[in-house]
Amino acid sequence: MKFAALLLLVPSIALAQQPPQGTPPGMPQGTIDKAEMLKQLQQHMLPMLQESIPNMEEAKACVAASNNKQDLAKCAEIMRDFQQRMMAKMAPPGMAGKAPPAAPPPAEAPAMEWSPEIKQQIVAGLEKSIEQGTVMKGCLESSTTPEQMDNCVKQSGLAPRPPQ
Repeated sequence: MKFAALLLLVPSIALAQQPPQGTPPGMPQGTIDKAEMLKQLQQHMLPMLQESIPNMEEAKACVAASNNKQDLAKCAEIMRDFQQRMMAKMAPPGMAGKAPPAAPPPAEAPAMEWSPEIKQQIVAGLEKSIEQGTVMKGCLESSTTPEQMDNCVKQSGLAPRPPQ
């Protein structure tokens, strides 16, 4: 089951982004200009989503076709490779083109179990991640103002819901 959790969390890397750096001139300290934030999301997050959705679809098809834990291990490799590429692209500002700091040795592959139930859980998680990524990609592509982005996300159901 550890593997299932790992595989379901990997797509979230595509949604993770560095926060905007610094406070724009004329803005109170600690506030972020929404238009600038939208611009940064479109510049950085949109390409990641465009790359991550096909990778998640490939992993989902692989998992759906899996019949044993060896098959599942091959699917995990798709997502690990994708995760490594995404982490390399998310280097802090100023590190582009520079050698990254030495990475720790890769962790051992998590213990994997395969069952029809685990397979379905992973497929369902990937379907949800693909759906969320596709909606977010559409919102980023269609929005020209922060208000349009907010409305798109709210209408999609992705916006956080206030506690009841």
